[in-house]
Amino acid sequence: IERAHILRRRIHVWNEARTSENPQNIKFVSTLIKQANKIDLAFPELFTLTGVHKKAEEWIDRASIAVRTTISFEELESLVSVGESLPLNVSDVLEKLQNRLKQAREWMARLEEIVPKSECHLMWLRRFRDALEDEEKNAHLLSLLSEGSRIPVTMECSILLQIEIDARNWTGKAKLWIPQNLDRSGEVGVPQKRGKIDDVKDHLDRASSLRDRLWFGEAEKMEWVLDGETQ
Repeated sequence: IERAHILRRRIHVWNEARTSENPQNIKFVSTLIKQANKIDLAFPELFTLTGVHKKAEEWIDRASIAVRTTISFEELESLVSVGESLPLNVSDVLEKLQNRLKQAREWMARLEEIVPKSECHLMWLRRFRDALEDEEKNAHLLSLLSEGSRIPVTMECSILLQIEIDARNWTGKAKLWIPQNLDRSGEVGVPQKRGKIDDVKDHLDRASSLRDRLWFGEAEKMEWVLDGETQ
């Protein structure tokens, strides 16, 4: 019982200091729990300690994997938020995630300076498409996309931009087969190419594959049409 009182006081001291600037790390909490298991007595402070330890262990497991892999922006934000709220010192992993989140946010802010974000995916895609038609913006966006690909975070805006770039390349080839362009065969600078029916079908299949990369609802996906697809 004396050992239980001593342990209880230690847990109480930890509990009082856990919101301080220098909280203990998870190893310290693990040690307290091991001591409690040897005593085999339950008391309220131990339940608090066990709950914090379990939450911290789960976070460290997820965060340690996240540090080594590419994760979504939303998951990264969630991990950082939970890590910052833990009453334990997990700075060895948390700081790496915070730096990555800062990097991703700064990249997104630079992108949104060129193409403002829209809560409507279709509107955002249209803004990317329009911006890619501008030579200067096109160059900036391609450069930014290359930069963003080196940040191990999956970002919606990066995916949408890549889809619109691929769609623009698709349209460039499709325009060669559009009847109205073929009718202008006498004009200078108008490339001409009569596509075989199988080639045209394959190209339309590629348009469908591009559309399949969109993650929103089927009806909204079908509203996204590539330039030249209908013709």
